Order: sequence, then C-alpha cells, then structure tokens
Amino acid sequence: MAVTAESKGVENPADHIVAVRSWSTITCVLAKNKVSANNIDKIRAFCHSRQFDPLLYPGIRPEEREVYNMLQDESFFRSTDLLLKGERETLFREYDFQIRPATDSRPYFSQFLKLGRLSKIREVFGSASMPFLEVGYLIVLLTMAQIFLASFLFIVLPLIFRKVPGKGKAGLLVFFSVIGIGYMFAEMVFIQQFTLFFGSPLYAASAVLSAMLFFSGIGSACSQKLVTGSVRLRLVAGVIAVLLALLALCLPALMRAAMGSPLPVKVLLCAMVIGPPAFLMGMMFPSAIRAIRQVSDGSLIPWAWAVNGSFSVISTALAAVISVEAGYQTVMLVAVAAYLLAGISTRFRLFSIFVK
Repeated sequence: MAVTAESKGVENPADHIVAVRSWSTITCVLAKNKVSANNIDKIRAFCHSRQFDPLLYPGIRPEEREVYNMLQDESFFRSTDLLLKGERETLFREYDFQIRPATDSRPYFSQFLKLGRLSKIREVFGSASMPFLEVGYLIVLLTMAQIFLASFLFIVLPLIFRKVPGKGKAGLLVFFSVIGIGYMFAEMVFIQQFTLFFGSPLYAASAVLSAMLFFSGIGSACSQKLVTGSVRLRLVAGVIAVLLALLALCLPALMRAAMGSPLPVKVLLCAMVIGPPAFLMGMMFPSAIRAIRQVSDGSLIPWAWAVNGSFSVISTALAAVISVEAGYQTVMLVAVAAYLLAGISTRFRLFSIFVK
C-alpha cells in the first residue's frame, strides 16, 4: 500500500493508511485523502467496542497497539513502521522472507522464499518444516537441476570426450543452445505480458503461441532465400536482439494504451507485435542446419537438434527462476543477450564456409 501510494504521488503514505488487527487477522485500508482526526476517533471506538487493536493510523501511540491481543515479538511493530518509512528497502533486503510488493514484472504474490536464506530458515524452523514454506519454488529448482544434469551427461560430455563426427562442435553447442534459450525466454515473457493485456492466461497463451509458431514457420520457409551467408545470419540475430529490447521497453506502455480494445483488436495487435521478431527467429535454426550440412556430412545435425531441444526445456524452468528473483524484464534482457551471443557465435568454424 505504501509503495502504491508513493507511486501515485502521495508524499507521506502513513497519513493515508489505517490498519486494525485481531488475534489472527489484520485489516488494512488505504484512503485517497488523509485520515482525519474525526475518523481516528471512530477507529478507536470501533476497536474498543470489538476488542480489536489499532495497528496503524496517523499519530498512533505504541501503547495503543497491544490492549486486547498481546504479541510476544515486538519486532512485528518495528517492521510495520519501517514499511511506511524510508528504511523500507533495508527491511526488504534484510528480512528472511521475500516481502517486496509484487509487480507486473514480478507477479508472484505467494512467493516468499529467499534462496540466500534457506540455511537460516532451516535452522529456525527445522528441515521437517521446509516443505510447508515454499515447496513449489523448490520443485522448480530441482526440476531445473535435473534437466541441467541430464543435458550435461548425455549431450555435453559425449560431444567433448567422444569422437563425434564432424567439425565445429563448440559453435554447435553455443549457437543452438542460445537460440533455444532466447526463443523460449521471449515466448514466456510475451505470454506473461499479454496475460495482463487479455485478462486471461488462456487467451494470452493461445494468441502468443499461435503468432510465434505461424510467423516462425514463415521465417523458416523464407530463410533459404533471405539468409544466404553467415553475415546475413549475424545481421538477423542482431535485428532480433534490437526488436526484443525495444519491446521490453515499449510493450507495457503500448498495452496500457490499448487495454480497452475489443478482443479481435487485441489479437490483431498481439500478432503485429510478435510477428516481426518471430519471423526472424524462425530463420535462425534452419539456416544453421544448412551451415552444418556444408561443413560435414550432416552427422552433427542430430546433435544440433538435441542441444536446441534440451536448452529449450531448460529455459522453461530457468525463466521461472529468473522471473521470481529478478522479474520478467530481466528474462527478456537475457533473451536479448542470447541472440547477441548467437550472432557472435556465427564466427565459429561451424559457419566459416557458409555460402556467402
């Protein structure tokens, strides 16, 4: 509430917030105008008649907070006061659980676990209590670790230590892994952003996936004529990175402006926004496959599929972790970096004799 009030230009949120607590619940109210002295008197009378304790209102005294419902830990009141003051960021950083307000970039209202505080939480609550705290997030982490391990054992190690036919294994690993990461990261960010736009995750997923697959398919079909060498492939990767960076900056404002549009218009807008980058992203994979065919007899192609597929699966769990820790904006920036790295990797030997 305090953060929201400040974002709307309120200088002192404490003058606009009232909170009342019972033995088990807290009710908070954010007023558009400052809480008046008359309203404060009514709040006091209300609490007294129902044996509630006021927690927040302008000018509250410490002794008023514990009349009927006593707390053993005074740090609760100190932390509550810090949330309304300039020390809020310090509390967010030092508190053992994640209490930073959810945003459109980090829309996780029920995610309270801090990875850096796991050992302390286990020490305080015991190992038996861990599954009751945030088991969903831990499962995502375990899933990601399993996928990483499987990919390393069955793809990376054989490529490094076994005599896999063909040349350009380093380029294969880098290029096909980063385009898998970049594509999936961008797709997941689009689904999240358009969920807010459409008001339904079902509509958002349907529109985004349809647009991505349709335009990527067209890009793939056109790649043989348009991408005729490593220089053009490098250019395509750079343009993709620029488009994704622009969307990361401009898409939220564009969606706010069109939020009231009818559903068909929203679907059309979704296709227009996603179409250009998806069209170019569809060129990357088939162009690199053609490069492999020219370098070798095609024996590296199954490995290319395996690397790309495994990193696409890894990306689903990895994107979830990054979005929880740093927000979807960061996920999109990683996608931008992935396509920049894909462009750089076209200098590897794998692409050295790609038709120019």
